[in-house]
Amino acid sequence: MHVPRPAALRVLAAAALIGAAGLLAAPPASAHNVVVSTAPAADSTVTTLPTSVVLTFEEAPLPGGTAIVVRDPEGTSVTSGATVISGDTATVPLVALTVPGTYGVSYRSASDDGHTITGSFAFVVPESVLPSPSASASGSPTASAPPSAASSSTSPLPTAPTSSTADASSMSAWPLVLGGLAVAVIVGIVVVLLRRRSA
Repeated sequence: MHVPRPAALRVLAAAALIGAAGLLAAPPASAHNVVVSTAPAADSTVTTLPTSVVLTFEEAPLPGGTAIVVRDPEGTSVTSGATVISGDTATVPLVALTVPGTYGVSYRSASDDGHTITGSFAFVVPESVLPSPSASASGSPTASAPPSAASSSTSPLPTAPTSSTADASSMSAWPLVLGGLAVAVIVGIVVVLLRRRSA
């Protein structure tokens, strides 16, 4: 059947309008949220000791469904608090890092479409950015030095008597010697007199 040209144009226009209306009415495709950057950067070697790990998302993550865990080279968690959401970033604080090596970061975040994304990356902490052991040891009390021989308290050695002291002691002994001789003489005289009387 032959269709007049104006009628054919009207049919094509109506089909185009219906198609456009269907596209406008269809809901937009939901895109999953993704991480666009991290601090420290993935697979990097830090030059300063980090105190937190920050993830920046393409869209604002959901606070209740986002968490970050950081572990040291020995597998011990070094996070010191909950993950904090601010705009399109998620931040987790760290304890003071003391072990050099590779640190692993794992994260989980829920998108607004209900889809949960997970991922992981790592960064390296060199020994050069860690506090030196001497700095921490300087705060500890140092042992007191042993007293020197000059300052040690020792009892004074006895000194030999001086010549004046010896002379004084010898002079004080003379009366005893003379008294003894006098007693001996008197006893001798008494003995002699008794013998004469008996004779």
